[in-house]
Amino acid sequence: MNDLLLIGAALLLLAAGGANRKAIARKLGLPEDFGLSFFGAGNDDQGGAGAAFSPEPPRTDSGHLLSGNVFEPFQLPSNRKLTIEETFKLAQYYAFDVFGGQLEPSIITAMAIQESQLKPWATRNESRGRKSVGLMQTLIGTAQDMYNRGYTAVGQPSEQSLMKPHVSMYFGMAYMDWLQRTYPARHDYDGPHNNYWEWYVRAYNGGPGWKNSKKGREMTAVHWSKVKANLPLIDATLQGGLV
Repeated sequence: MNDLLLIGAALLLLAAGGANRKAIARKLGLPEDFGLSFFGAGNDDQGGAGAAFSPEPPRTDSGHLLSGNVFEPFQLPSNRKLTIEETFKLAQYYAFDVFGGQLEPSIITAMAIQESQLKPWATRNESRGRKSVGLMQTLIGTAQDMYNRGYTAVGQPSEQSLMKPHVSMYFGMAYMDWLQRTYPARHDYDGPHNNYWEWYVRAYNGGPGWKNSKKGREMTAVHWSKVKANLPLIDATLQGGLV
């Protein structure tokens, strides 16, 4: 292939989901990790149960490095509801520039709508004295666990920092990324409206063992149906704004 075709192929593969990316690469006669290796974006096979994964904070026009290894991609406010467009753009930035194209921004945005109604200051008291905080309503303990596993690009989480949209979004997506790496899907990704994401969204809500109890299955089924119901609104909003 000439250089322009190689760049086009690499962009196509980066935009595809993990399993889909490999299938497309094989059809094009390219290495399975071509999109990632061409742009130096990482390795699909990195990670796994208990593995540390630390995306290097990139330097781009949409963000800047803070002191040390702390990265702040957008200065989004913490004292008002975010718009769907703002939330999607933040999710899109993290999905492709930090997590290697493995996460779907529309699904993440739909989750944020359901979790917090896009209120960065939202908090919820959970069982056993735990607390969910911020845009993605990540448990403080889960965010800390992700930090300990190597997701350190926005610094160590706290209740206060998780009320910043970029911090909550990062740790919520870090947990989804860890779930994908630890529990690989058994079927190909084919867009945000299929059921590829169902297991992961339900695991985000009820933990990886959500299938093990009737309560877990019922609770997470309701949650997934609400998240999925947000997708048409997101699509309509983004199409209207040409995001």
